[in-house]
Amino acid sequence: MIFYEMICILYTFLYVIIGIIYKSISADIFFINVVSSFIIFSSFFLKGYFSSKYIGTTSNEYKDSDKDSDKDSDKDLNRIKINNIGDHSKLINKLISKDAIIIGASGCLYFIFSLMALKNLPLSIFIPLSSSWVFFSLIFEKILLNIDIAIENIVVFILLFAGIVTLTYTKNTKTSDTKYIYVGILLVSVIVRAFHVTYVKKQSIKYDEEELIAMDYFINTILGIIIFFGYIYTQKKYNLPDKKTILIILGVVLLLDNLKNYFKFVSIKNISENSYILITNTSLIFSMILGYYIYNEKITMQKMIGTSILLSSIIAYIFINKDKSGEIDINDKESNEKLL
Repeated sequence: MIFYEMICILYTFLYVIIGIIYKSISADIFFINVVSSFIIFSSFFLKGYFSSKYIGTTSNEYKDSDKDSDKDSDKDLNRIKINNIGDHSKLINKLISKDAIIIGASGCLYFIFSLMALKNLPLSIFIPLSSSWVFFSLIFEKILLNIDIAIENIVVFILLFAGIVTLTYTKNTKTSDTKYIYVGILLVSVIVRAFHVTYVKKQSIKYDEEELIAMDYFINTILGIIIFFGYIYTQKKYNLPDKKTILIILGVVLLLDNLKNYFKFVSIKNISENSYILITNTSLIFSMILGYYIYNEKITMQKMIGTSILLSSIIAYIFINKDKSGEIDINDKESNEKLL
């Protein structure tokens, strides 16, 4: 299990790096969303398509007949062709399924709202508010996964929140600098994010990581294109980003975003919801370190105390839940049937 927790840490680190890059470049959020969604979808869809085309799988329809060793090779080849056609059809059907629409739409809204807030809020406000999605996830865990909210975990999350506040609070923040409309947008995004992560966790028992990514970003791309052209229509004059900015976006998506999203879905599928929530909140630690080197932000005693509280909440969660069997086992048939 430690392996998948390390994958989740890598995802969190990439999440912070990509966020810093997107905040720094001069490109509108709708253009970033369309380009990143299309490239990510294309990458994983083509991989899944060609895998099914050249590898294929044997359907249940032919399992019994495969025992007859006297079948000639022509029938075996026909069988493979039929299975490949079925694989392609299933792949397309998954992209337009109800699950894909829910996953993709929630992912699109979360990403756009989050980018909008990131571009317009100070990091000292954006980071702690983004982490507040953990509290909303408790509600969605109960609704979607039928996981009870344990008293111990509530205490751990309170400790986590105390660490977030201590780590990011500054007396120098002026109320006049706070753009309340973007705070509201960010709160909407964290609620949608909490739903998105929990719903993906539920559907991970039916689909593998690459299918979930393709489903997510297919719908994300379609919605992104509609929103992008709607945004252009409302502008008197629209200019595309310069070539350098476009190359940066392409590089980030191809090299970092694809890897980040793969790590994300692997993490969601293979570790518990609560573990995912707590590990991804180490983004605060990465932000503090990178802020020191990139923006020359001082690492104060207050930040050190906040970091210690944050780490303590993670350690407390591990010890509280290590002997509990309440987590969802994706390989457990009875548990999976309850979710379905």
